[in-house]
Amino acid sequence: MKMVFIHDDADNITQDTFIKVWKKLDGLKEPEKLGSWILKIAANESLMHLRKKKAMKEMDENEKDINKLIDTHFGYEQNIIDIKRNFYQELTTILPPQKIKAFFKAEQEFTRGLLRMAIKKTHGETEGVVRIFVSVLR
Repeated sequence: MKMVFIHDDADNITQDTFIKVWKKLDGLKEPEKLGSWILKIAANESLMHLRKKKAMKEMDENEKDINKLIDTHFGYEQNIIDIKRNFYQELTTILPPQKIKAFFKAEQEFTRGLLRMAIKKTHGETEGVVRIFVSVLR
């Protein structure tokens, strides 16, 4: 019976098979069928191994996709943060402190307004519910 082609995997399956045989030997009802019983356990162990290997491969692929999205997102966010930081530094050289304070307040209100609009549009909530939600997020 050849279900796996990697020698180390075959060794592990063989070991798992004989451990299972040893543990369940007392439950064998027909001792004359020991050989076919062991083969059945080996086949089941092989199938379980292949399923686990396939699941691990799929998890690895999903993890790569997720990491790629995260890297893209954080790379994008980092670019925005860098642009904002440079903009704010330039702003402090141009505007007096009172105007800078007013600018930041206006920017916060604008951001809250965008957030309220996005929540209202995506979730269909009333303005009051959205305002409460945004105030909790502060």
